[in-house]
Amino acid sequence: MRKQTLSIAAVLWFLGGAIPCVRSADVDPGEVKWRVAERAKNDDLADKMKKDMKLSPDQDIVVRRALEDKTQRTSALRQEFRTRLQELTTETEAKITASMSDDQKKQYAALKEKIERQALEESKRQQGNEKEKGEGGEGHGFGGHQPMGGGHGGGY
Repeated sequence: MRKQTLSIAAVLWFLGGAIPCVRSADVDPGEVKWRVAERAKNDDLADKMKKDMKLSPDQDIVVRRALEDKTQRTSALRQEFRTRLQELTTETEAKITASMSDDQKKQYAALKEKIERQALEESKRQQGNEKEKGEGGEGHGFGGHQPMGGGHGGGY
């Protein structure tokens, strides 16, 4: 696995303006990691197609542009999904807490925090197990589902 020591500025430069006028606080590290991995997969696929299928330079350009377009459109869908999921979560929270007493709201907040902490611990444990087995690297499959990254937008 390559070291990922790119600064935010370098990553944004690498993204080629796909995220215009972005402040560092607006950048989801999971999304940046996903985009970098997608671009690597796209390059691998385009290189393999060029070599194995003997694509002309014009065909190579068409393939690479199509793959980049897919990556950009998928990224936009991922962001829209995260935004809509956060809105749904906020609405659900309001419905749940609307009829609660102040004491129940405190108990509910403590319960959510406990559940989220346990989920984070479980996630870290699973990541540790994957690294021990050598399964933690980025795959280069051509069409599988990728995690949303960052774990933002969900929860209770």
